[in-house]
Amino acid sequence: MEHDGNNSAVDNHSEELPHSRWKGSKRNVKLNFYHTISKMYGTSGSRKFKAGVEPQVKVGPIIGKVTATTARILIEIDRSGMLTIEVREKPQTLEKQPSFLQKQLTIGRRGTTKTYGATGHLSDKEHVLQKGVIANRPAVFEFRDLKPETAYIVEVKGCTKDITASSFRTFPEASADALTFGVISCNKIFITDIMIPPALDLWGHLSKNIEAGKVDYLLHLGDQIYGDGDKRQDAEAGADKDAWSDRFRKGIELLKGVRPEQWIEHQDAVCEFYREVYRDTWRHPPTAKCLANCPNLMIYDDHEVRDNWGDVKEDWNKDSADFFVARCAWIVSMEYQRQLYVDVDFTKVDDVHQDYHFHLIGGVGLMFLDIRGSRTFHRVDGDKKIYLGDGQWSAIKKTLSAEGIFAEARALLVCSPAPLVFLEPRITQSAAAAFHRLEDFKGHWSFGEHIKEQIMMIDSLCEWKNAASREVLVLGGDVHCGGHSDIIKNHEILFRQLTTSAIANVPLPKSAYYFMRAAGRLGGLTDEYKFRHHKWTRSRNYGLVQVKYHSPQLLVFQDETREAEPGEVEITAQLVKGRMLGTPVYAERVSNLNKSTMSCVCTS
Repeated sequence: MEHDGNNSAVDNHSEELPHSRWKGSKRNVKLNFYHTISKMYGTSGSRKFKAGVEPQVKVGPIIGKVTATTARILIEIDRSGMLTIEVREKPQTLEKQPSFLQKQLTIGRRGTTKTYGATGHLSDKEHVLQKGVIANRPAVFEFRDLKPETAYIVEVKGCTKDITASSFRTFPEASADALTFGVISCNKIFITDIMIPPALDLWGHLSKNIEAGKVDYLLHLGDQIYGDGDKRQDAEAGADKDAWSDRFRKGIELLKGVRPEQWIEHQDAVCEFYREVYRDTWRHPPTAKCLANCPNLMIYDDHEVRDNWGDVKEDWNKDSADFFVARCAWIVSMEYQRQLYVDVDFTKVDDVHQDYHFHLIGGVGLMFLDIRGSRTFHRVDGDKKIYLGDGQWSAIKKTLSAEGIFAEARALLVCSPAPLVFLEPRITQSAAAAFHRLEDFKGHWSFGEHIKEQIMMIDSLCEWKNAASREVLVLGGDVHCGGHSDIIKNHEILFRQLTTSAIANVPLPKSAYYFMRAAGRLGGLTDEYKFRHHKWTRSRNYGLVQVKYHSPQLLVFQDETREAEPGEVEITAQLVKGRMLGTPVYAERVSNLNKSTMSCVCTS
């Protein structure tokens, strides 16, 4: 979702305007420098390592999927050649002293280093991988045979890098006693650079929580970058195409006058437009620190392509220039996001037919739903389920079955780019038709025929939850406000939802926000299904979700000790708001235990 946000932006940041102008000028100087360097050296991927000159890290290291024994690390450098990454066990004494740890990581602690082949070699405490990488293309190093529940330090060898400290921790082979997930959406670097002072940067706040060991995994719900740029910046650029921040617009402009059969010759140029946004967004120092020191899993939304991508029928035309540019953006999203959890053969991208993905981490199920590719890149004519698609629904049913990967999970986090419940269907439909800037409501669960799948999803999750002593929490982003929601059937709360948006963007306009608050006090989907919103905010925010397992109690029966039913699982969710940094934040209980709240003091 994108909002003009002019009035609310001025209201919230009027005192920051002199600082904002300075930051904007500084950013323009930086971008001009990068543009000059690109002209000097090029970005074709042909540059090789030169003797005596260290390659520059452009993105990363970024910690991708981490399990009990494996870890994926993504990195992009500016030269082609062999690159080496080492991970080694973190001394336990350093784990207890984060500030000292940061100093040690900056200086670099080198133990005995051995030479390893491209497939890697395992020692007791060190693992080293070396592989060939292509300049200006993200590469992934996957480490295997790691120790469970062990902290590792990451070192990229022989490169100049902005981030000197990188680390991760593996997970238990069985269910973890407690896991905390950071939940993020809507990260617009253009807003960060111009409107958000460092003291109120939520990425900096999140980074401190990660450094303190309070966050175990980051879940990104979409709009990880804004490929369609910033309208105000482009208005100032005018006809200067090189200065446009809107990469989609630049791609369309590049294809003007080009015959469709020749578009493929411009694919790499369009892809490079989008790569620039990932680099600029993820090199923001607080963001880079978060990505380098905590595992990350992601699902894209519309702004990885452009605002409202997939919401109108014109986006479904695979022969259009719009679709070609969007496909380039999708390829780049696989380079930076999909590779965090799975290998991608970029010579065979036509063989990729799905973007949803499911994981089991420390006993917690993670279900990432695709609501964009299902209606565009992977759209199948004739599918009865037009929102998620028949294929995705088959996968969901399978993974929630007794034979699925979530069969042993006690808790399930459902990661949806758009909230499962937000506004009533009639309001969603009317708003999408009446206001152009609310056109992306056509991509919500409550729009038109999508509501059938909304009810199917509620029933499917409820069935899985009730099959055992389990808990479900739905996570949603997109809407530039955040809060808690109860999902109700026949006056009974089935499960709950946490909406978190945006970590770095303008808030939902006040008029729309207060209308949403009023309409969501008790909203109806059908006669049976309702929802209720509470504790919402339009301040910038990110989410923290804790999943905690309570050990089973032992029962004594006629001098015989027996284990009771499996212990209960508790899910607690909270929003960290941009205007409340440094103050205690009270979490909302979202599971069915008797506790009503949990106090969690966040690092300021």
